[in-house]
Amino acid sequence: MSRVNVLEMSGNAYGPVQIASTNANQTLPTNIVTNDSRNALRVVVSCEDNAIRYAFGGVIPVAGANGHVLAANEILTIGHPGSIESFRFVSAVANSHANLQITGEYGTL
Repeated sequence: MSRVNVLEMSGNAYGPVQIASTNANQTLPTNIVTNDSRNALRVVVSCEDNAIRYAFGGVIPVAGANGHVLAANEILTIGHPGSIESFRFVSAVANSHANLQITGEYGTL
């Protein structure tokens, strides 16, 4: 059975931007958080292969220990500019890095 992904955006989309997780904590790419001087209203993160751990608001996710898990083939939607800015992620298992595809949604210029 094939899976259908629906991506509804009322603003302008930018992406996807590809990024790999690592053993070190990362934030979303700067060009996703802010694009053409516009803060992202919503961000969609799809995890293509290995899982990541993620957290918000200054909490640091740790491989194998702390943070929510986004498994392979799952999609996360973050719908608040403050949460987008504070989003942090790391490979869920050390040395098993994930390929992420990230698209941002922005208001009109």
